Amino acid sequence: MRIEKQYFVGDIATNNGIYRCDTFTVAQAREFIQSGCAGAAKQPSAASTSANWLGMTYSKAKALSGYPSALDSISRIAASIAASEQISAPRSIKRTRVYVGLDCDGELDIDRYRAGSDTPLATRKRTPRHSVGKIIHLTCNFGGTCNYSAEQLQYAGATLCALAQLLEQAGYRCEITGLNSSVGVYTSGHARHSLLCVPIKDANDPLDISTLAYVTANPAFFRLVMFRRLLPHMLRGNRFCFSMGSTRPTPVQFQGDIHIQETWSLEQAINAARRALTSLEA
Repeated sequence: MRIEKQYFVGDIATNNGIYRCDTFTVAQAREFIQSGCAGAAKQPSAASTSANWLGMTYSKAKALSGYPSALDSISRIAASIAASEQISAPRSIKRTRVYVGLDCDGELDIDRYRAGSDTPLATRKRTPRHSVGKIIHLTCNFGGTCNYSAEQLQYAGATLCALAQLLEQAGYRCEITGLNSSVGVYTSGHARHSLLCVPIKDANDPLDISTLAYVTANPAFFRLVMFRRLLPHMLRGNRFCFSMGSTRPTPVQFQGDIHIQETWSLEQAINAARRALTSLEA
């Protein structure tokens, strides 16, 4: 069962083991970037600030510049989906009690039967109706290991951004949370894995694609902010493995109604968006 909560803090048990969870805001993330780089060193290494690693120069990352490649990908994903898929307006199912004859399935209403009614069986009729502003929780497990380039890291978040844009245009209200689920982060204590959570948008907030892309589709955000966020746990005495661990699929307990992960190319992104919309219609 999915945990009905957008913010995760502390140690939470899953079928995949215990995750040490931490939640921080976009505003805190901006402070992290301004105050330093990933890792414990005061001066960032050349490897950790290269354009291939961050998708941009380190100076641009610190200046909070966007990631133009991701914005282009978002537009291309959204355009591809809009051209081939029609998103139905939000709706709910109304169940109304109705009475039917003996040739139908239903539960016998003894009073109607004794009164000689032609419709003595009670049943339920399902009636779809439009539901203005239905809320959908979108989550995205963004980031990846050092084997993935900065370009590849953009696509999971770009998929999330395109879906949020299309769903809000169709009349849905989206709650959006960025996640990073990594295994093998800790070598001591009962928690072995890490989940970092960044709440980005509440249902009633306007959709800000720039901020959403800045967090989920910007490799510099993952490789500067998410690494740095683990440092307080290190300072509290938890032993780390050599690196941040390995980004792996998010346990189902933390996933939203629509969850995006392991998307490394434009083609995969478009397919992931289509699958997400299909699940929404089911």
